[in-house]
Amino acid sequence: MSKKDKNKSVKEHSIFSNFIYVYKYVWKYKKSMLILTLLWIASCVSLNYIWNFTSKFIIDDVMAGASVSSLIATLIIAGVISAVTNFGAQGIDYLWWPRAHFITFKFVTRYNQKFMTMRYEHLERPEILDKAEKAKKAADWGGSAGFLNNSKIFMQDAANIVVSAVIICTLNPLLLIVFTATGLLKAYMNVKTKKEDKRLCWDNMAPFNRKIRYLGQVQSDFSFAKDIRIYNMRSFLKSKHTSVNNQAHKLFIGHKNRWLKWEMKNYVVTLFETLFQYGYLIFMLVNGNLELGNFVLYSTIINNYTMFLRTTFVMYSEMKQNSMEIDDFRDFVDDDSTNDVSENTKPVPKADSYEIEFKNVSFKYYGQEKYALKNLSLKLTPGKTLAIVGLNGAGKTTFIKLLCRIYDVTEGQILLNGVDVREYDRLDYFKIFSPVFQNVEMFALNLGENVAMLPDKRVESDKTVRVLKASGLSDKLKSMKDGLKTQMTKVIYDEGIDLSGGEKQKLSLAKALYKDAPIVLLDEPTAALDPLAEYELYQSFDEIIKGKTAVYISHRLSSTRFCDNIAMFENGSLIEYGTHDSLLKSGGAYAHLFEVQAQYYKEEQKKKEMEAYESEVAFSE
Repeated sequence: MSKKDKNKSVKEHSIFSNFIYVYKYVWKYKKSMLILTLLWIASCVSLNYIWNFTSKFIIDDVMAGASVSSLIATLIIAGVISAVTNFGAQGIDYLWWPRAHFITFKFVTRYNQKFMTMRYEHLERPEILDKAEKAKKAADWGGSAGFLNNSKIFMQDAANIVVSAVIICTLNPLLLIVFTATGLLKAYMNVKTKKEDKRLCWDNMAPFNRKIRYLGQVQSDFSFAKDIRIYNMRSFLKSKHTSVNNQAHKLFIGHKNRWLKWEMKNYVVTLFETLFQYGYLIFMLVNGNLELGNFVLYSTIINNYTMFLRTTFVMYSEMKQNSMEIDDFRDFVDDDSTNDVSENTKPVPKADSYEIEFKNVSFKYYGQEKYALKNLSLKLTPGKTLAIVGLNGAGKTTFIKLLCRIYDVTEGQILLNGVDVREYDRLDYFKIFSPVFQNVEMFALNLGENVAMLPDKRVESDKTVRVLKASGLSDKLKSMKDGLKTQMTKVIYDEGIDLSGGEKQKLSLAKALYKDAPIVLLDEPTAALDPLAEYELYQSFDEIIKGKTAVYISHRLSSTRFCDNIAMFENGSLIEYGTHDSLLKSGGAYAHLFEVQAQYYKEEQKKKEMEAYESEVAFSE
């Protein structure tokens, strides 16, 4: 699908529809904004006409021979009214903006909530990420707050247009027709240019913004710094960044050229307006059909009308731009097809145990031709432990993602106690698993919250301490002066504590123990540990979860040989299945790989025994 087609696929709502959509947020969260908006409009409209009529009255008084004191009194009265109205408008606007900021925060919250409720698989799709990029702009000041502010100004300008139009009609209604026609022409050119600019520039800019942000993050992120220096990637990354910037720059040049053409056309129409306006008024004045005071009033009012007509349609085009961004926002956040919660599903029934069976399951990742898993049939027996082994890329992690329904199968079925898992509510299905994934992330929360994955007040302290001890973090906990209240990472808290790779993986084990779900999944969570430490931890973990169904994944075969059954994966297929002893006796791929790895484990064991012996000798001396 072309980028143009993708942009066309976004449903376009009318400005009125998006006005209602945005102001529903206002009505729900900050009703006072509506009153403030009306008061601000009334103040601004009054302020615009105070000096217009004051000028007329002063000129009329001068022509009638009024005294200087009378003229000064008129000026003072007008000045006081103007000052009070101006300060009132400024004060109302001061109260309005914090509320607009709050509404924007609600849009951002809705955007973030959408991300957290999307199915995992959609987070990897470029077209979804591009939609999210555009929606983010709309959620922030570009769309929601911009629409609120521009709609406020639009309504103020519209009120000014009505007042000016009524005054102009007292002179000649035909003038209103002429200036309305020229105003509409300028507005049409402006709206057309904006719509074209969004389609050709800003919509196409979304993927470049995503790439630029990623490359900027890579070049400045501490976690990438070692690789950049050791592999001397500075020039390479710089050229990548420059290439993306140059492509984005071409779009920006097109953007500037479009608006230069618009400015030239707009000037020609404005020049016609000015010549027609003053030509007509001078003709009326010379022929005695217009007094000098009214000449000044009408010339000012006509200027006001053309100015407000222009700014109204500028605001309309701004609102159209904001409206198209709100379309992007709605297209992303209101797309229920990407949500984890699906219709016509049912909760997972409570049971003493769960049997899961893969029946002829095949799966390929989005946009890939090759299957990551092919024709897999495998049964997970309740209360038994299963080891999934194989080299990197064999399909082990994909198996786990399908098992816990982060992805749904491409072909075949996964059955839970004989029922297709797709019949169950996805979020409810997640509850039966305690996963420990290969990549471990810590949240900027305290230690207890990171283990329980619950707010601090709901964390069970005794249980948390127990699972931390079981996962090997007892000494680390003792070293923290604030205990479970210790803040993790320095992202939010300067005093936050970071953990090593091995400690993070132990923390992930503690999370799985705390959740205490009937099925435990361990997707190579101990990769940062040495083989013997991994084996010991797995043995200890196996003792703790006795009676639960467990799936252990590792490319180190000795770490999982205690499991009830072992499944050997290769290139996305199950090639061997059985106990550790039976697979060794069969002399197949598992036995060969185990023998290759066993030599390393023996050397590692000898090294540890030697270190222990030397330490004992040194102590005795």
